[in-house]
Amino acid sequence: MKKIKIIIGAVLFSTLFITSCGDSSIERDAKKYAELQCKSQKRINEFQLLLQKQNQTQSSGKTDLNAITDQMNEMNKFNEETTKLNAEAALFYKEIESKYTSDSDKQKFSEELLIAMGNCK
Repeated sequence: MKKIKIIIGAVLFSTLFITSCGDSSIERDAKKYAELQCKSQKRINEFQLLLQKQNQTQSSGKTDLNAITDQMNEMNKFNEETTKLNAEAALFYKEIESKYTSDSDKQKFSEELLIAMGNCK
C-alpha cells in the first residue's frame, strides 16, 4: 500500500512538473496577442471584400433595395464584431504593458510575438 502511494505521488508530481514546463507566460501572451493581430488583419481583408462588393453593386446601376439593405446589415454586423475585437485587443495590450515592464521581458515578448505572427493564417 505504501509503494502504491509513492508511485501515485510520483506520477502526480511528474505530471504537474511536465505541464508546468510548457509555454512561459510571455510565450502564451505573445501567442494570444498574435492571434488578436491575425484576426485584425483578417478583418481588414474582409472589409476590403465588403467594399468591393458594395462598389460592384453601385457601379452596376442596380438600386435593388433588398441588396442595399443586405449590404448595410452586413456592414453593421461587421462593425459590431470589429468593435468587440478592438476592445479585446486594447484591454489585452494594457494588460501586457503593465505585466512586462523590464527591457528583457519586452525584448522576449517581441521575439515571441514575431514567431507567433509568422504562424498567422
